[in-house]
Amino acid sequence: MEEMAAQRRVDEEAVRLSGKTDDEVAAELEAAEERFAKAGTEFEAASAHRDAMRAVMEQCKRLSGNYRPGENAAKAQRLRDRLAEGKRRR
Repeated sequence: MEEMAAQRRVDEEAVRLSGKTDDEVAAELEAAEERFAKAGTEFEAASAHRDAMRAVMEQCKRLSGNYRPGENAAKAQRLRDRLAEGKRRR
């Protein structure tokens, strides 16, 4: 409880020193929360789009006959190995 009270005093002091009224701070906080919510929504939409595009790419590979998961996994592992080797050389 003491930590919470101390943090509240620090927060109140920061607001007082900022020279802004409580209403100004509240408005800025609300605007920041709206931007944060919008960014979260946009992130979720972008993630869903990415996942859909990956599914489409996989389906295209299957239909074209170029779908060889084992081969792709081996290529990915070789790339990871080369990257790790490059890091070790530095």
